[in-house]
Amino acid sequence: TTLRDNAAISLQYLSQHCSPLFEMSGTNLPWQTLYGSKSIKFERGLNTADTNAKFDGMIKDALFLLSSAWGDAASSISSSSSTKVQLGGNIPSSVLHALEYLIQKYNVHVYNAENLLVAFLPHHETFLFDRIIQLMDLAQMPQWAFLRPYSAAVGVSGVARTTIAKWAASTKDNGGGIVIMRRVCELAKRGAKIHCLEIEVGFHADMRDVRRGVSIFISFAAAIVAEALHIQYSTVGSIEESMMRCLVPFVLAAVEPSDSKRQIWSLGALCPEWRTFGQITTSLLVEKCDLSEELCEAFATGILRGALESINLIRSQSMDDRLDESDNPVESSSSSSSPMQSILDVSANAILSMIVLVLNNRPRDENIKDDNVRRYLPTIKSQRDGCFGCKLPSSSFKCLMKLPDLPVTLGYLLEVKEMEIKHLISTILAMGISSFTTSTSADKEVIQTLVDLIEEPSLLNVWLPSVNSLTAPATAFIIETAQELKSAKGLLQNLGLLLTSLKNINATECDVGVAFAVTKASSIQEKKEEKTTKLKSIRSVLEAAGFIEQQGKAKRGQKERKGENSMDTTDDFDLMLPPSVALEHASTHLRLGAVAKLTLEAGKHGVTEKDMIPLIRRYVLDDDTSVTAAAAEALVTITLNNPSSEIFFFQKEVIREIDFGLKKWTEFGDEKMLCSALKLSGIVCKVVKEKMMDFLKEDQDQSVEAVIQYYDSMVQEMVKILGSSDNTSTLGSTAKEAFHNAAGKGPAEDSLSLLIETVVQGETFQAMMRRFIDSVSRDDDLKQEHLLWFFLRNFMNCPGDILVGDGLILIIDASVALLQRCNDRLVKTDSFKEDASFLRGTLEKCLSHLLYSGNVEESAVIVADLCTVKSDTAYEEISRNVLSSLNTTGSSLYPYILLEVLSRQDLTPQGVERILSVIELAASSMGTKERKSFIRSVVICVIALCSRTDLSVRQHAIGFLINYEKCVNPGVRAQESELSCILALISSSESSLRSSLMMDGLGALPKMLSTAIYRSDKHENLRKLFLTTCAELVTKHLVLDNKILFGKGICHSI
Repeated sequence: TTLRDNAAISLQYLSQHCSPLFEMSGTNLPWQTLYGSKSIKFERGLNTADTNAKFDGMIKDALFLLSSAWGDAASSISSSSSTKVQLGGNIPSSVLHALEYLIQKYNVHVYNAENLLVAFLPHHETFLFDRIIQLMDLAQMPQWAFLRPYSAAVGVSGVARTTIAKWAASTKDNGGGIVIMRRVCELAKRGAKIHCLEIEVGFHADMRDVRRGVSIFISFAAAIVAEALHIQYSTVGSIEESMMRCLVPFVLAAVEPSDSKRQIWSLGALCPEWRTFGQITTSLLVEKCDLSEELCEAFATGILRGALESINLIRSQSMDDRLDESDNPVESSSSSSSPMQSILDVSANAILSMIVLVLNNRPRDENIKDDNVRRYLPTIKSQRDGCFGCKLPSSSFKCLMKLPDLPVTLGYLLEVKEMEIKHLISTILAMGISSFTTSTSADKEVIQTLVDLIEEPSLLNVWLPSVNSLTAPATAFIIETAQELKSAKGLLQNLGLLLTSLKNINATECDVGVAFAVTKASSIQEKKEEKTTKLKSIRSVLEAAGFIEQQGKAKRGQKERKGENSMDTTDDFDLMLPPSVALEHASTHLRLGAVAKLTLEAGKHGVTEKDMIPLIRRYVLDDDTSVTAAAAEALVTITLNNPSSEIFFFQKEVIREIDFGLKKWTEFGDEKMLCSALKLSGIVCKVVKEKMMDFLKEDQDQSVEAVIQYYDSMVQEMVKILGSSDNTSTLGSTAKEAFHNAAGKGPAEDSLSLLIETVVQGETFQAMMRRFIDSVSRDDDLKQEHLLWFFLRNFMNCPGDILVGDGLILIIDASVALLQRCNDRLVKTDSFKEDASFLRGTLEKCLSHLLYSGNVEESAVIVADLCTVKSDTAYEEISRNVLSSLNTTGSSLYPYILLEVLSRQDLTPQGVERILSVIELAASSMGTKERKSFIRSVVICVIALCSRTDLSVRQHAIGFLINYEKCVNPGVRAQESELSCILALISSSESSLRSSLMMDGLGALPKMLSTAIYRSDKHENLRKLFLTTCAELVTKHLVLDNKILFGKGICHSI
């Protein structure tokens, strides 16, 4: 076969496996002309210039088509060896055969060199591109001179994209960079044209299905543009004007709709990737340079007009022209190919591109007016982000309002794409409302769009309570606009409709906006007639939204002022405001009056959440302490008189504000205000304490953890205040009352157990209690002592076993500290008997918990503390009873804890005497078997006491051994006869060893033991008894807790 036959076979293969545009049948240009049988006779030198120009145009088309086909198989091309296959066997080999004929027959590498180079530039990393640049004389192409090193290199595979981008970013060498950038953009546009031609021949069932080879053209061009702009920006700090002049026409061509009468749809509509190329380039340009307002408007409006065109095309191609307007594509469209989802994506992408343009041109002054249109919502003093809005051109606004389901699309961007769109929504609202003042009638579609914008469920976060909620600024803007409309009743009714929607979404913020706008209008100095007219317009809007009662419906008998002069003064109008709105007024007098009215209305007609939220706001944010205190007192009164209001405080946001208020006013330092804050916090904590279990059953909003967290935070704050205030002062008494309300015993025991456990385990509470304990233990501080009694009485009255962990140890330490304070003077007071009973019960309960949990080390510490109480009366009344009562717990650990404490070297002689008496009681309460083993251990430990340096300790030990017979039943004594010789040596008054022990226990004890063993008839049994008992103590009682070594005292005795 000839070279032309091979090319023709290859084109036939490409038409079947790549694109129908390669079909040679009929008059399909360029293939029939370039590859037909008549092409053999073509001679460029014998043709006219016009003929050669026509052939050059067809060759150009052919080269770009062949390049797109090569791109279809790009992933399967790794080296030249992959193309050495049978003719018509795959796409790469077919492209090579067709390209070879163009080179051999038409010398395209000579006469069409730049077209050949640009066409295959997207494949710059393949061997084919290497071969193409080797065929060319790049010296004749100065704009592409940077490729010359690659054309002569050996072993180099491809050209890096960064190399191309760097040259495109340059403007030197005969404008090479601009030429390359232009050719790259033309390449992307050529890809879009190929896609459109394939749509015309019916190759694509869906216009969004762009062939891979065509998509490579556009994605390669976008990558080069992005990288080149980045390089140029990094080098010179901006984008060169020549580069802008090159790119702008391509951008507008990509994003704008068709203006041609011959072409219904633009390339951007038919090829979405080409339109996306324009949108991406727009974002890059606005990011890297300051665009003029005219250019921003051209881009923004063009993007939106192009989106409208794409949407119309989608609708025209849809099987069902009647799209379900009620269908929410955000929730119901699971298929990305559905018409509704496609329209949503087109609208969202256009808005995203447009947002980048307008936000980068957003001034901080909301009072700026362009073309007499307001674009910014007013700044409310509680807002922290300045003005809300952006510089959206009027032409762009008109296009934006034509987008279908605009509120749904914005909600999609907010929820799914997580985009910040508050500024755009603000401008849409402001420009839409402003349009009322520039026409005699309002556009119903605009009004409905604005209402939908407020009521769209996916946009609720824009309007709901938050730091940057748009509700208050939007409300203030509506009222300010109403002043300009004057007597246009129809338009005022429309504004009232918008205000009603805002009120239904977020009534509290709406009240803030109304108060802000009314205060501003009232404070402006102007003629009385003009001011009255404006206030009437405001009244009409407020009446339409239900903020104030209509004049025609006023109650009979109510004294009315003179007809039209009912609002002649500012005060008259301010007094008409409902309490929830008046709470936001600038006048302190009006705010105080509003608090009183709300409290009165709540008492007469019940209370709603709408009444409570404004009071919470005043309590937290008001800068006048008299208003803050009044709001706190009102909340307390309403809560106490209206049980139905209690569930209100279980909202996370509400209880967080109450907690924040307490902390704020604690730092502020105003005692009167702090007392009001404490009263409110105490009542709220009491509500939480009593209603927690009911709330847990419902748990509708999953905020239980937050409620407990803020409850704990408030109680900890109360503890701080108690620690720093005088008990006898008003603040101290109020803090005590608040703490009692929060933590005192109440009807809901389960709730209290849950909450108090959280408080006791809290770091703040424990640190404060430690400070009190240290102060009481170290100094004679009656204030801290009274606080310890106060906390203990509150917590120990709590139901359930909630004293665990660090909280339990804290309560024990506090009890011991108070016990140590019981000196001879205190035990004679009238309250001692009651205090002793309370401490006895507390310590018995806590020590029982410790023993039950197996915490032997801490138990030993507490037992030692109880045995070393200074006051004998306190010991007899409290400590001895506690220690004796633990014998009845049935704990096998407790007797050996007593031995451990007895054997410790730091136990005082008084403590030794006291604990020996307790051991004697413990032994008497045991069963025979347990007592036998325990008595042997007792004897070992008591004999060891004889080695102590303190004479009193040795006396107590010897006295105990002398009375040993009283501790042991006769049956047990017979079994322990091996010990009789030791007891005889000690108990006998004539024994010299007894005298030696008294004089030098440490030196005499070994001699006594040795004498007892060797003089005994049963010395082997006695030695075995000693060793066995010591072994039992070591193996059974030295380590009493899991992984915790315990028994330093017993170890010393052994």
